Amino acid sequence: MTTEPYKTVLLCGAPGAGKGTQGKILGSIPGFFHLSCGDVFRTININSELGQKICEYTSRGDLVPDDITVELWQENMNARTVLNDYKPNVDLLVLDGIPRNVLQAELLTSHIEVLMVLHLICRDKDKMIERLRRRALKENRPTMRARRSFAIAGMCTRRRPSRCLNIIRTRSSPRWMPSRAPPRCSAMCSVR
Repeated sequence: MTTEPYKTVLLCGAPGAGKGTQGKILGSIPGFFHLSCGDVFRTININSELGQKICEYTSRGDLVPDDITVELWQENMNARTVLNDYKPNVDLLVLDGIPRNVLQAELLTSHIEVLMVLHLICRDKDKMIERLRRRALKENRPTMRARRSFAIAGMCTRRRPSRCLNIIRTRSSPRWMPSRAPPRCSAMCSVR
């Protein structure tokens, strides 16, 4: 592990603007290492102490606090350094998805040296929406159309309806997935 801050380029932009795509392209070039914070969350070990902390928040549909997010990111970076996936003395770190706010940026100041911030813009809103739809289908998340259909039928439309839907959770996919047609909401939901 290194005590020097990682030399870093930050990719910023709206969801669907192409941060992940551009990050992967840059990461394929020798001397660049791309890390998506979303990928870090998707590959978390839910049996670890940190994984358990994170599951406490995500199972309720809450956002993971910034300090825990940065701790997860740092743990992942340390592992990648030890495995020699990322070589801090050689590779330029390309981050997307972190920092997401001022507090995360402040928490990361001792870990990264930001050399450049690239703000990606997609002027075609329809293309961005299509990308997000494809991502939702690929990751088995409900699309807005599905949420509207649930609402019309009097079903729960919460983003994380773990209290309302019968869910299937597997070790490889902690995201929720209806096991059959969604049941009616419980008394806890505002949608009837």
